[in-house]
Amino acid sequence: MNQPTNPTMDEQTTHDLLSLSMQLNRQAFAQPPVDNWLGSFLALLYERFPAIGGVHIVQTIGDQAVVQATAGNVPPNAGASILLNAASPVMQALTTHERVIVPDLRIYPILYGDEAVGALVAYTAALPPAIDDVLGALAVQIGAAIMQQTHVSTPQTGPLRRQVRLMQSLYQITREVSTSLEVNEIIRHATQSVVETLNIAHATVLLYDHTLTSGEVVAEYPDKGAIGVKVTLLDNNAMDQLRQFQAVIIENIDNSAPEVLGASKAIAQKFGIKSMLIMPLASGGSLLGAMTIDVYDQPRPFTTEEIEVVQALGSQLSNSIRNAQLFAELGQRAKQFELIAELSRRAMSSLDRDAILAIVAEQTAQLIASDGISVALHGSDEPKLYIYLLTTASGIEQKAHAVEFPYEETALRMVCNSGESLILDDISGSDYPDYKMLARHAAPDSWDTEPIMHAALVVPLLVGGRAIGTFNLTRKQRGTYTTLDLAVLEQIANQLSIALENARLFAQAASRVQTERLLNRMSASLQQGDLQSILLNTTQEIAEALGAHRARVRLQATAADPVTADRLRTFLDSKSFKVQRASSAPSNTVKKE
Repeated sequence: MNQPTNPTMDEQTTHDLLSLSMQLNRQAFAQPPVDNWLGSFLALLYERFPAIGGVHIVQTIGDQAVVQATAGNVPPNAGASILLNAASPVMQALTTHERVIVPDLRIYPILYGDEAVGALVAYTAALPPAIDDVLGALAVQIGAAIMQQTHVSTPQTGPLRRQVRLMQSLYQITREVSTSLEVNEIIRHATQSVVETLNIAHATVLLYDHTLTSGEVVAEYPDKGAIGVKVTLLDNNAMDQLRQFQAVIIENIDNSAPEVLGASKAIAQKFGIKSMLIMPLASGGSLLGAMTIDVYDQPRPFTTEEIEVVQALGSQLSNSIRNAQLFAELGQRAKQFELIAELSRRAMSSLDRDAILAIVAEQTAQLIASDGISVALHGSDEPKLYIYLLTTASGIEQKAHAVEFPYEETALRMVCNSGESLILDDISGSDYPDYKMLARHAAPDSWDTEPIMHAALVVPLLVGGRAIGTFNLTRKQRGTYTTLDLAVLEQIANQLSIALENARLFAQAASRVQTERLLNRMSASLQQGDLQSILLNTTQEIAEALGAHRARVRLQATAADPVTADRLRTFLDSKSFKVQRASSAPSNTVKKE
């Protein structure tokens, strides 16, 4: 049992180490062991090495490291036990089997074979290397002495050692899970670890949608083909317990009442599961999903140890999943801001309405998941609402055609009137004609089909405090849109409103300029030339301004002026003339009547 001397130690230190080892062996392994042998050993250790300052020995019992003996100047706040959690340096020493050095503290794991059963804790700011080596060597011997006493005094060493192993494994899982910010990696690793730690048959992790109406298996170990399986959460009592953040234990699935698991019972039986422990995964008051521990072959109850380990791991896993989700959301928001800036630049660079709508539809599809994108426009003095479907089965519609509805008969008018956005879980059953169009994502002549869209986001297009229409997204799944999606769409709608208003103002200004030009040219034409030239030039200008393919001039003389009437009749009988447009379009013919 004597520890070989270390060549780095001086003669006195080596002698002190041998003396301590001899006392430890003589008192701890006596039959029966000497009373308070551990306290006597620490007192001698402190006497020989006062540089240590203070020292105590802790033994792992459950999730606590309980102080067994103390010597020297141990801080009053050290307490009688230490909670073994991820932040504890004692837990780190127990898990790594290596000494841990933190400010004013050195921790040496006490090992028994491959198991860490406690720790020697020295309170010191600095320690000579030789004494550091002494403490490490003594920690190895103390393990056998402690377990010798444990063997003599109690038959519970097996469960104790298993508890230590579980705590070590749990700490390792916690450390690895906490260092990752990728959701799938976190869940996959935790699922495998809980199976290996508890030596159980199978484990799965489900994540729920934000409405808590459905869930999906995102990880399992070992692989039994369950990943991707979707379950409904609406028809079972188990979900009621999970919403209260309570674990669900089903010892015999075959004998359980149908309402316990609802439709999920058939899924569990299909995979051959006999017993199931369902642990909620919750963080910040929100239910994220659940971890299930599955038993095959024969039904059996779950042990307290299994429940506690899964509960502890579930708590850490929930926080890690939430942190990873928040990190992913931050990255997504940063990308969304970049895309919104790009959308603004592209939309503002065009003054053509069709081009603007196509650009916004393209960028929106990259920002928010959707199966249908549409815009509804309404003029302040118009009784109609015009809806444009911006996406089709083949992609973005480059020139969307409007479908008009009586404004007062539409549901979208409520968004226009109130200026408030809406998140709708399901519009498929609405009787409003505009919602019918959005639900089918088709014009009224195709309404013989069943609705294909359910969830919808509707935000107003506001210009100067007045709504000029709405921007709408739809999805085939129910209840899929969140407030985060709504916030992003409102940002896009702001850019779309500005771009559409700019295009309208430009078109209005261009029309006014064209009108002024036409009036100027017509005025000049009327000041010169004969009657035929005046008629031809004026008719051509009006036809071009209106985009007409044909134009007529009707001249009429009164009977009171027979001379003028005769001259006009002669002019019309002898002349025919055409207005030729400067394009390949059909000519504008001035017909005499």
